[in-house]
Amino acid sequence: ASPTVMLMDEDVAQRLAEDFARHPWVEEVKDVQIVPPRSVRVNLVFRTPVLVVRWSGGLNAVDARGIVLPRSAPTEGLPLFPGTAKSPGRIGTAWGDPAVEAAARSLRH
Repeated sequence: ASPTVMLMDEDVAQRLAEDFARHPWVEEVKDVQIVPPRSVRVNLVFRTPVLVVRWSGGLNAVDARGIVLPRSAPTEGLPLFPGTAKSPGRIGTAWGDPAVEAAARSLRH
């Protein structure tokens, strides 16, 4: 079941922004607007995979800041991090390996 959101609560936009910001695919919450009578408009920036990293548990993609993306992230055509990295942090957080994070930053567009 989906959680119920009380759109009349004063802090609902802030709470929604915080909830969206915790999602591993969300890089930035630009704006949350409550639109009468019963709608919400959310403007998000999503993370983009830039590098595939091999580690003892398999493969994971990271974004341009070295943030670990869900295993469902597309990896086709992405460069592969040379070697094997240490185990990553939680999905949606920095990998935790300076070499991985530096390699990802070097691929920013």
